Amino acid sequence: MAQEKSFWCPLVKPGWQMAKTAVDILGSKLSKGIVVTKYEHSKGDLSGVEIWEAGHPVPDDNSFKATARAIELVKGPYRRRHSSFPN
Repeated sequence: MAQEKSFWCPLVKPGWQMAKTAVDILGSKLSKGIVVTKYEHSKGDLSGVEIWEAGHPVPDDNSFKATARAIELVKGPYRRRHSSFPN
């Protein structure tokens, strides 16, 4: 039986820290992720995670591009996987 893979998508200012924790805990169970965070809030690359910095509190071009990419990923092969979006 194939192991279920997870997709992580925090769209909040502390998104990088949240994604880092997910990578640390889930390891190889995390097959893909995307983080959209405020400029200068990324602390480096994370394995399997796309990191996008964008305008906050006023959205900018990167905000819209990153959101489009997150939607693209959720609509793709991860559509029925475990995704995390803030309420």
